[in-house]
Amino acid sequence: GEMEKGLRQDGYGTLPMLPSFVLKPKQKLHMSGVFYAIDMGGTNLRVLRIELDETGTLLAPPTQLAFQIPTKYLSSTARDLFTFIGECVACFTRSQHKDLEDAKTGKVISVGFTFSFPTIQKGLAVAQLLTWTKGFKTSGMESANVVDLLQRGIEANGIHFLKVVALCNDTVGTLIARYLRDPSVHIGCILGTGSNACYWEKVSNIKKLAHNADVHPDLKGKLTDPDLEMVVNIEWGNLGSDAGNTVLKTTPYDQHVDNISCNPGRQRLEKMISGYYIGELVRYVLRDVFRGNPAVWHKMQQRDCFLPALVSRVLTDESAKLRWIHLWLNEELDINVEDLEDRRIIKEVCIMVRNRSATLAATALASILKRSRHCHEHVTIAVDGSVYEKMPGYKTKLYETMRDVYSIKGVNLTLSKDGSGIGAAYIAAISK
Repeated sequence: GEMEKGLRQDGYGTLPMLPSFVLKPKQKLHMSGVFYAIDMGGTNLRVLRIELDETGTLLAPPTQLAFQIPTKYLSSTARDLFTFIGECVACFTRSQHKDLEDAKTGKVISVGFTFSFPTIQKGLAVAQLLTWTKGFKTSGMESANVVDLLQRGIEANGIHFLKVVALCNDTVGTLIARYLRDPSVHIGCILGTGSNACYWEKVSNIKKLAHNADVHPDLKGKLTDPDLEMVVNIEWGNLGSDAGNTVLKTTPYDQHVDNISCNPGRQRLEKMISGYYIGELVRYVLRDVFRGNPAVWHKMQQRDCFLPALVSRVLTDESAKLRWIHLWLNEELDINVEDLEDRRIIKEVCIMVRNRSATLAATALASILKRSRHCHEHVTIAVDGSVYEKMPGYKTKLYETMRDVYSIKGVNLTLSKDGSGIGAAYIAAISK
């Protein structure tokens, strides 16, 4: 129901269901050449360069450089933020001597931009920020085209041979990066610091496109084509963010996490699934459980003391007396949990929070497959993110829930490592 509402009308329901304007290719693509990608996944920023042969195959591993966006830009102006991103791009290009030489002959390189924040897109290179997440409060984004802001930031640093031709979300990049190698991919999913998914939807089902006066004329004539498909960015993290939260069953611990977040009342499902909040959920439960243990209880008053990495470490301890948990809690939290039963409880709480996250993610993925009628076919879900990749037992719980609870047996979950950046470069290549 929520997916259908979002496809019908913007602002109707809690799932935005954002059209990406990335269309499923109907024939084999020819996309040789050099392409860049800029991947902004929060404060982590990467600039990548790929080179493709005639078949669209990578000629070599991507060249890339990683940067950290300083915290001052989280609350600066849009101009300052994108000028800094342009500085990072300029820094990267200084080592790309062939591209700099080619630029002297007038050659222009297409760039894809992975912007891991909710946007409303009117085309591949036309996108407005819907709302900041991940701690950003940068001003001056209202009604601005994010692609134009980035282009101006790059040119402000003296780089004129790069043209930003496409913007996508990290989930969309993850799907496309895998789809071009494996056409059975139907869903792209992020299970990391944040959480989201996208999937192929028939354009004729995206009813709100027909009411959008800004839709490109080339697409207008294809809106009723029953075979044309487009990637839709669900922004599933926002599920349950309506005033009454009629969809999600939350706990007092979820309410605590929501209250102290930078966006109370929003991204409710994301706060129950993603790695950014898993440690805090564990901390709030332990604070309740250990009211009679002053040392543990006092430590659990401290925000962000139980990091997601510690949750993963606790889950790895299979020793008979959980001696590693004893050691790690001593080293990282400076608490001495002597009682074996207390250590068992701590591990059990970590298992419980992990399992709920995986169960919710599996439920959301099953809903997409059921809506698309792909439940009993061989279908692939491309997944990226540290929770899926590194949290012990997470993949197993995801598979088990889809198989045992929702009777979905033909699904292949595959890691699309760093797909967000490479996917953006591929989208730039497709749009050429």
